Amino acid sequence: DRRYLLQLLLEVHQEQSQSHPPLFAQDSTATVPPVNESISTQLVQDALKGVMPLAFASLDDSDRALLILCEIERLSCTDASLIMGSDSKTICTRLEEVKQQLVERILQSSSASLSSLITQIPQDSWLPAAIQSALKTNYKPSTSTLESRIRAAVSKRTDRRPSDLLSRTPSALRNSRSQKSVKDVLFRRVLTLILILAAGLSGYIGSEMLRTPPNPDLISLSAQQAKRIKPILSTTNREEAEDFIINHLDWRLSLPVIDGSTIEGVGISEIASGVRVPVFLYRNQESRPSEKVTLYAFTYALLDEFQSQIQLSSETLDAIAEPDFIDSHALRSGNNVFVWRDANDIFLAVTDEDELQTRIQRQ
Repeated sequence: DRRYLLQLLLEVHQEQSQSHPPLFAQDSTATVPPVNESISTQLVQDALKGVMPLAFASLDDSDRALLILCEIERLSCTDASLIMGSDSKTICTRLEEVKQQLVERILQSSSASLSSLITQIPQDSWLPAAIQSALKTNYKPSTSTLESRIRAAVSKRTDRRPSDLLSRTPSALRNSRSQKSVKDVLFRRVLTLILILAAGLSGYIGSEMLRTPPNPDLISLSAQQAKRIKPILSTTNREEAEDFIINHLDWRLSLPVIDGSTIEGVGISEIASGVRVPVFLYRNQESRPSEKVTLYAFTYALLDEFQSQIQLSSETLDAIAEPDFIDSHALRSGNNVFVWRDANDIFLAVTDEDELQTRIQRQ
């Protein structure tokens, strides 16, 4: 950006010629960026205007609602907790987790050059402003007249006075920190519903009530997500892919070799809520160049820690207890899943190929 370069040149010129009068006077009406605003941060914010809406849309309904309340409506965690029906500490913790998920979705949807630039600058220097600038256009705060309109609507729909309603509420509500009346609570809930509808989240309440617990079967979860995986780092170098996982997940592993296939990228997949695992993409370079292999990595410790969210059947665990055995599963979707282990690392490959196990080199 030439404006940034001009600002930088002016600063250097002033530092080097403090004892000499300037050769020309700077136009006081010219608009230049602040000194502390780096080129990298501005480039990231500009680029994310196209990527952020897609990453935002990929989040769960409740997570999107939380970001709208805290980042667009600018509510505190305490106020947001009253609307979301949870305690403030949980909401604050969840807000940070959702922001991290958003960053991961951004990296998955971005080009290699943009992903590299994002990882080089502090997250706090670009994420809040990027959320505001990219989403505010489509998810605007409520108007100043909305509160009075909702209060008037609530008042018309009740025959009791506010004091009568308050006298019928539980004592815990009367003694709460905010000391809000029932009308205030109704107002907040109606306002929340309007915000969710305005943001395209009209199915949130029904889906939360009717949602069934997700299937924790690791083989099904991996197969469902395999075709949607995109690399964060494109590389054909195994060592570079392994270093990427060390740097981002502090996880040291030895990547398997698949005869006739070459690694073409590495990423991080949130296989279940809060469960982030390495994922590698291979491509067949011989008879079927269109054939791909999506390879996930897990550990026994990870399965124990998140056993309510990801599980391998006891039959599969017993089968891969043998160090040289590769367990195979043919799914109705047409995918084939192969599972094996290398010491404490468990590898799970999803592919269309029937006989992948014959091409996997064991360490």
